[in-house]
Amino acid sequence: ELFVGTKVETITLPDTVTTFNGNPFYNAMSMKEILVDSNNTQFKSVDGVLYNYECTKLIVFPAGKEMIDKNYDILESVKTINSYAFAYNTSLDHIYLFEHITYIAEAAFSGCCEVESIYIPFVGSS
Repeated sequence: ELFVGTKVETITLPDTVTTFNGNPFYNAMSMKEILVDSNNTQFKSVDGVLYNYECTKLIVFPAGKEMIDKNYDILESVKTINSYAFAYNTSLDHIYLFEHITYIAEAAFSGCCEVESIYIPFVGSS
């Protein structure tokens, strides 16, 4: 909760940041994008959304990120959605998950009061 109550809209993670505990961007309502230094080997930013370097884990969709069409399709490479990854985002109406996702951590969509639907094409395990 490092950025709670701040007006920071953009942050760039340097290559020296290789890990962090929890979600330091949790409840950072003004955060619109999280960028990552191109030399960072642990994290990657795709359109301002924070992923692990391989893009198999969606770590943070910034709470203040605005989507023009109010939809977000999670990258097809993602297998895991982090705890509180979408927490308190108010610009999304629809979120699309794909069958390759194997784990959605607790409270991943906590406080997303504008979300009308989350499309989940899978139920249970295969």
